[in-house]
Amino acid sequence: MPMTRRWPTTARPSTSRRWVGPWAHTWTAPPAWCAWSSWAETEHTPMANIKRIDHVAIAVKDVDAAVAQYQGLLNATHVRTETLREKAGMVRVAYMQIGENILSLVQSLEPDGFINQHIDKHGEGLHHLGLEVDDLEGFIAQTEERGYKIPLRDEFSNRDEVVLRPRDANGVVLQVLQWKGGSDATVQDRIQHLQNQPE
Repeated sequence: MPMTRRWPTTARPSTSRRWVGPWAHTWTAPPAWCAWSSWAETEHTPMANIKRIDHVAIAVKDVDAAVAQYQGLLNATHVRTETLREKAGMVRVAYMQIGENILSLVQSLEPDGFINQHIDKHGEGLHHLGLEVDDLEGFIAQTEERGYKIPLRDEFSNRDEVVLRPRDANGVVLQVLQWKGGSDATVQDRIQHLQNQPE
């Protein structure tokens, strides 16, 4: 049976909390020697829920050629190609369906656009991972509360998004977004919405 220990009320806050220590002792509150005990008892912004990987984005030099490449290689389905004016520059994006996943092929339409800068430095390939969140404002608040920087925020007709620094995610660019009007239940619902967007 694990031992139960109680700390004097003069040494710990009066509100007791059950906490299981690393050696299976059960405490009514984190012991003072626990390095994160003060963090655990501090009120923080509730964590927003990361719902799923929304898409994987690939930086390409030629969207049309890349579409044909993925159709031939993986039998991917071309859903739609559109032009977007982002804060970081104009891009042309082709959405491909591969099973239950969405692949975004992204091409810069400006010589010094951010995709071309990425290709010049790293070559064609993985650019970012898109994550869908249920509360973007909550995610922003909790991220900044924990000391992380958000270098880019953007808004579109169908979504709001932020981009996190690669240095905070082991070199990976993370795009965190929230769809306006709610999340699609299935990838087929998402495909339908993409197909029905105005050109």
